[in-house]
Amino acid sequence: MTTTRTEASPRVDRRWWFGLAAVAAAAFAWRAVYILVWRRDHQVWGDAYFYHHGANLLADGYGFVNPFRFLIDGLIQQAADHPPVYTVYLFLFSTLGVRSPTGHMLATALVGTASVVLAGLIGRRIAGNTTGIVAAVLVAFYPNTFSWDGMLLSEPMALFAVMLTAFLAYRFVDDPSLVRIVLLGAAVGLATLSRAELGLLAVFIVVPLVLRRSNLTSWRSRIGWLAASGAACLAVLAPWVAFNATRFDEPVYLSSGFEITLATVSCDKTYYGELTGYWSLECVFGYLEPTGLNPLNSDESQRGQVLRDESIDYIQENLDRLPTVIVARWGRALGLWNFEQSVQLDSFDAGRTLWVAWAGAVSFLVMAPLAVVGGLALRRRGKLVYPLAAPFLTVWFTATVTFGQPRYRALAEGPLAVLAAVGLVAIVAAIRRRTAGGDATPDGDAPPPPAAPPLSGATVGAGPDPSPETSDHV
Repeated sequence: MTTTRTEASPRVDRRWWFGLAAVAAAAFAWRAVYILVWRRDHQVWGDAYFYHHGANLLADGYGFVNPFRFLIDGLIQQAADHPPVYTVYLFLFSTLGVRSPTGHMLATALVGTASVVLAGLIGRRIAGNTTGIVAAVLVAFYPNTFSWDGMLLSEPMALFAVMLTAFLAYRFVDDPSLVRIVLLGAAVGLATLSRAELGLLAVFIVVPLVLRRSNLTSWRSRIGWLAASGAACLAVLAPWVAFNATRFDEPVYLSSGFEITLATVSCDKTYYGELTGYWSLECVFGYLEPTGLNPLNSDESQRGQVLRDESIDYIQENLDRLPTVIVARWGRALGLWNFEQSVQLDSFDAGRTLWVAWAGAVSFLVMAPLAVVGGLALRRRGKLVYPLAAPFLTVWFTATVTFGQPRYRALAEGPLAVLAAVGLVAIVAAIRRRTAGGDATPDGDAPPPPAAPPLSGATVGAGPDPSPETSDHV
C-alpha cells in the first residue's frame, strides 16, 4: 500500500517518529560518551573559560562580568565579549547545581541533540521520510557537528538557532502566514544572540522569502510582513542591547568582540608569513601597549575603540595585500589552506581533540560534494535551497571580514549535513533506478503503482507536488 503525507498512514508516521527518537537518543548517547571519555579532563580556557565561568558567576549574582578579570585579578568588570544566549543557557543549569565543565558539556549535548531532531524534520519536509532520517543520522555523528558539544563554546547554540530558522523558513514556504513570518523573525533574533553575524539571516532568508510570495499582491503587504518579522527580531534583541547601553562608556550593542577580533587579524603577523589569513593576539598587544590602556584603567568599549581605529589604519595601509589575505581566509574556513596546519591549529587553538580535528577535516571533503549534489537535486524538484545555503553566506562574510578557521564553519555544518543527506539519498535512488529500470522515486523508496488512466475528456495534470509530501510506504 502506498500513501502520501497528505494521506499519512498512522503506522508509517509512528514508525518514522520512533526512528527519529532512536536517532536522537543515539546522538545524545554518543555525545555523552565523547564528553566523558575524551573531554572531561580538558583544560577550560579561552572562550570556553568565558562561557563556563561566566555562567557560574551569573548564577552567583555577579551579572555579566568578565570571568578572567574576576577569577584571576579579583576585579568586577562588565563584559559583553559574546552575545548572551549560550551563557544564559548554561546559567540555567548552574542555578540547578550543574556547575562543572563536564556538567556544562553534557547540558550542551542536549542542544546538539535538539539540532539532530530539527535536521530530521527539515529533511523530511523538503525531501521525504528517508531523507529526514538520513539527515538526522548525519548531524548526530558527523564530527563537525557532534564535537562542538564537548567544547563549551557557543557553536552548538548557534547551530541549533540556524536549524530552527531553516525549519521555520520551510514551514513558511509550505504555508505562508503572518504568524509564521513573525516566528521566523524571532528565530533570527535568537540566532543573533548566539552569534552576532547570524543577524545576516534576516537579509539572506527572511527578505527573499517575503519578496517572492505571489499571494502578497502589493508592495505594502510585503513591507508590512517584513516589518512584522523585523519587529519580532528586534523585540528579542532589545533587552540585551538596552542592558548594554547602561554598562559601558562607549556604545556596545550585541557584543564588544568585533573590535578585538578585527585587531587580531590586522597586523604583519596575519598578513604575511605562515599565519596569513589567521589571527594572533600579538596584534592586540601591539596596538594597546603604546596607549597604556589595560583592564585596570579602562573598560572593553574604550579599548575596543582604539583597536578598531588602529586596525582600520593598518588595513588601509596594506590594501595591496588584502586580496591574498582574503583568499587565505576563505581557504582556512574550508580547511583547505595549508591542510595539515589547519588541522593542527583546529586542535591546538580551537581546542578540538586531535583525532576529531582530523576526522572533521577529512569528512568535510566528503560531505561538501554530497551537499552540492543535494542542492542540485532540490533545485530540480523545485525546492528552495537558500534557507539551507544562507548560513554558508554568513560564514563567507565572517571569514572575509575577520579570519578563517573550521570553527567559524560550525554554524553551517548542520545545513551542510541536511543537503548531504538529500544528495546521498538522491545518488542511491539514481543507482536503484539504473538497476531497476528507472522505477525508483527521488526519495529512494519503492515506486507508487501506476496511476489509473484519466476518464475520457479529463485533463491530465502534472501530478501532485512532491515537495513536502514525498511518498512513504508500508
